[in-house]
Amino acid sequence: LIARGFPYTLSIGLLSIAVSAFVGILMGIWMATSKRLAVKNTLLGIATLGVSIPGFVTAILLMMVFGVWWPVLPIVGLGSPANYILPVAAQSFGQIASIARLTKSTYSEAIQMDYVTMARAKGLSNLYITARHVLKNALIPVITTIGQSIVGALAGAAVVEYMFAIPGMGQLMVNSIGRRDYYVIQAIVLVI
Repeated sequence: LIARGFPYTLSIGLLSIAVSAFVGILMGIWMATSKRLAVKNTLLGIATLGVSIPGFVTAILLMMVFGVWWPVLPIVGLGSPANYILPVAAQSFGQIASIARLTKSTYSEAIQMDYVTMARAKGLSNLYITARHVLKNALIPVITTIGQSIVGALAGAAVVEYMFAIPGMGQLMVNSIGRRDYYVIQAIVLVI
């Protein structure tokens, strides 16, 4: 049972980690470097919503918008690559928000350090300073957080898999809880 469901859970979990890391880091850098207050406040509001809204509410909203009101994406199963879009988006929305907020704060701290001022005094370009000095130091806590969220992504897949009817370990766990199959529940908890 677990061997059949684990590949689905692993693929959704790893995709959501990759998406949340990429989008979260870019969003955090954009929040930290933007000169326009409206952009900063909008992105900070989205990040605050992402941290505040639970994953199952995000899944329901995505299913309603992109599956019912504007039916452009499939909302059930994993038959094609398009079926991965909504589950990965629902699972990674909260992670994107937390990674973006952390990236913004660490980037803002790193950009004010003395070595950045020295690099600017040398006449180095902003792109070189950002890539070579600022990001190297600002992304250390972000990568640590991403590493810790891998386990959360696998464990959090239970709700997303159940909502989107994906035959992974999350749906197996929910069904086993309903059947009171304690041995399967223990095995799933041990694997996750």
